[in-house]
Amino acid sequence: MKKKKFLLVVVLAIFSVCFALASDLNFDASISAATRYIWRGQLLYEKFCLQPNLNFYFGNFTLNYWGSFPVEQNAYIESDFSFIASEKIPYLDFINIFTGFIIYNFPNNASDLKNTLEIFGSINLNIFLAPYIKLFYDSVLGKGYYLETGISNNLPINDNIQFNLYANAGYNFNQWAYDPSFTILNVTEEFIYTLNNISLILSATQLLSLNTQYNNDYFFMLGLKYFN
Repeated sequence: MKKKKFLLVVVLAIFSVCFALASDLNFDASISAATRYIWRGQLLYEKFCLQPNLNFYFGNFTLNYWGSFPVEQNAYIESDFSFIASEKIPYLDFINIFTGFIIYNFPNNASDLKNTLEIFGSINLNIFLAPYIKLFYDSVLGKGYYLETGISNNLPINDNIQFNLYANAGYNFNQWAYDPSFTILNVTEEFIYTLNNISLILSATQLLSLNTQYNNDYFFMLGLKYFN
């Protein structure tokens, strides 16, 4: 209980500071239905899940909530709170630097395994295919590093429809007791239909195993998003 209260105070404090410093406030909210929940090559739930997502944007700061709610269990198996800060490199404004942390909460775990904290940093390039590289470190439960790199491309079809293509791969440096290795290659195709401030999102993701610790897999998602 004390850990929960502490984490809540941290999140609220960050939210308050960002709100005070921000000259403008924007947000978006979405709800997605996923055929299964796979994270960094790990199959965490093999059946239908609802996954809400909420973002608040304050200039260069973002506060995020994300959760996974298996319909069959009728209860959350995970709730994550993230804080992200970004900045462009002077005279090299095509380079974005991001840093932040993620608080993971697993409500169904034993009391000493309910929460973990991951810090991260990334470099994103605003050039063709938008390449990025991101490094995560979990010192609590995951106890290790995870490296991710990827590319993406956005192809507007008309004023309302856009097709996006994403690809990323990871390397696990012994996080969550896995042997160090490449993990999986993710490829996602996404269609977005937008009307005014509402988007309908349909995507398919294929996962290609890069090591015998992980399996080939796939999942589909259908989401609805509102943004101001």
